Amino acid sequence: MLEQQLKNIILSLLLSSPDALSINRLNKIINDDNSDNNKKNKEQLKNALDNLLDQSQTQIWALNETATGYKIIIKPEYNKYIAKMLIEKPPTYSPALLETLSIIAYKQPATRADIEKVRGVATSSNIMKTLRERGWIKINGYKDVPGKPSLWGTTDEFLNYFNLKSLSQLPKIDNEKIKELAL
Repeated sequence: MLEQQLKNIILSLLLSSPDALSINRLNKIINDDNSDNNKKNKEQLKNALDNLLDQSQTQIWALNETATGYKIIIKPEYNKYIAKMLIEKPPTYSPALLETLSIIAYKQPATRADIEKVRGVATSSNIMKTLRERGWIKINGYKDVPGKPSLWGTTDEFLNYFNLKSLSQLPKIDNEKIKELAL
């Protein structure tokens, strides 16, 4: 397959998909998944993705690598125009929900008691339910103390939604603030 044709196919798949696509998923869609050529096919896909990444530097779109694969996004400087066009407003989240999500993201694994200690108020069951329904948090285990409280952590869906490849891309917070949170 010609390189330009492969880039066009990948671009059309990424533009059509609501979710990020991994190299493995792209390989299964584009190729017959013949095990003899599997490594070569994945190398070609990676090269084509690298070329699309270079090409995106001069475009209004960007190729973004997230925790679960690649997706095409519109560059942030155009978001205000797109927002004016959209009839349906994006969901708004309460400060309490965002605080809870932030605590889980930075402090994970975190129990509900940990979250409430940092926030200084009780955490509503609706907040936890909403975060679970969005697929942004999940139970990663249970703390070995009486009552066995759930240990909450973020998911790949959280990373994808916020266009992050890993938690290390979260904005840095002041070390003094972290020490305060640990108390």
